[in-house]
Amino acid sequence: KLHGKLPSFSNVPQLEGLYLDYNHLTGTIPKDFIAASLGSELITISHNLLTGPVPLSLDSFENLNIEMEGNKLSGLDSRFCDNRSWMNKAVALYDCDAILCPPHTYSIYGRQNSTESVCQKCDEDPDVETTPYWGSTDCDVPIDEKEILELLYSSCGGNDWYNKDNWLSSESICLWYGIDCGEGTTVQAIRLGANNLVGTPPEEIFALRQLHTLWLHSNPLEFKFKGIERSINLVDIRLDATGLSDVYGVGNANALVKLDLKFNRITGPFPDELLNLETLEFLSLTDNRLTGTLPNKFEPLSNIISLRLGSNSFEGELPSFDTLPQLLHLDLSNNKLTGVIPGNFLDSAPKRKPVEIDLSSNSLTGIVPFPLDEFDNLSIYLRDNKFTKLPESLCDSDNKGWNLRDVEFYGCDAIMCPPGTANFLGRQSSETTPCKKCNAKTEFYGQIECPGALGSSSGNQLNPFFIVLSVGWASLFSFFLCL
Repeated sequence: KLHGKLPSFSNVPQLEGLYLDYNHLTGTIPKDFIAASLGSELITISHNLLTGPVPLSLDSFENLNIEMEGNKLSGLDSRFCDNRSWMNKAVALYDCDAILCPPHTYSIYGRQNSTESVCQKCDEDPDVETTPYWGSTDCDVPIDEKEILELLYSSCGGNDWYNKDNWLSSESICLWYGIDCGEGTTVQAIRLGANNLVGTPPEEIFALRQLHTLWLHSNPLEFKFKGIERSINLVDIRLDATGLSDVYGVGNANALVKLDLKFNRITGPFPDELLNLETLEFLSLTDNRLTGTLPNKFEPLSNIISLRLGSNSFEGELPSFDTLPQLLHLDLSNNKLTGVIPGNFLDSAPKRKPVEIDLSSNSLTGIVPFPLDEFDNLSIYLRDNKFTKLPESLCDSDNKGWNLRDVEFYGCDAIMCPPGTANFLGRQSSETTPCKKCNAKTEFYGQIECPGALGSSSGNQLNPFFIVLSVGWASLFSFFLCL
């Protein structure tokens, strides 16, 4: 994207064509813009950030095709309307509308070039503000991005931010801390995580048309998704560890690919409106307060690659995820799920790519299903459940790449410790973490402790440090967050 002021090309007398559309050029159209180029056939400066009136000096051209729509132009002199040869003679048919639609009207082309592209009036309600510029392709009122960022600052305690370099200064907003404009001059990303933002961010941030990334994680916020449907380019949201309590409105998002909501206080069942996010590829709801049963089908999320729902209180039978052909990461650990692993559990998942599944610390029973044998490189964590059978075919040489190659070295023990044994991981992952025999009998695979281990002298009792590791630092952090 080119940016900066639109220059003059008056020193290029042989200029026949100029194509500068869809950039971030600013300023006014120079009076001597193409003064020496009377033979110019096509000039395209549409969809930039140009301001001011169209210079009357261009009226000297008898035959000119100049595309200027999609800017912030404030004037078009009526004397242009008698240039009947302009715009491939469309001016002879549609007058000045063939050059630019007037203020408070629009066309998909920003001008009329046929009977099907008439400049239409915007809302006639005097209380509804519409576009004040010439050449609009819609009726939306152009936004002032600086005002929106200033509102974010004032709404979220900007004076107390840890880093507020250049905020509210005369510097370009693209130089304000946490703001990224890419190669242009419009806001494309807001990254203000762990910066002591406090309060409710204004819904106007969703009016930033080029915004694709919004990271506000690790701030004590009362975030609301109202207005997210306006943010047509927003693909990545991080709101983890913000104290978020609901996701009402998020289902109206248009283009979300990544949504990180872990370490929060979201309650109730799995939010149904998340199933509206058909473009979603990465979703994390780990360490929340979700309850109830999981949806029977996650089919609407057919593009999902990573689904992390661990450390909640989901209950009921484990559903199948056989309608998710892109799924590579699934975390359902530390819930209250029951029943068996369905035979078609991962039928559609990629069989030749590395896949990671964590079902540990639930109440799952029965046999680990044979169809999992189809995976070449599966990391599957099953500790702390009530499994009664682990087929040896899942531990043979065909699956030596499983569990980060642990199966190659430790066989079935690398998937789950057999009945009558235990260790803090529920499986063997190294020479120093073997599955140790218990004094008391156990009927289940993958046990993390022996019956009565904490009071025994068998050498099997757990080191508290490893208990923390098995629960996960994420859960520990969530505990302190909730204090």
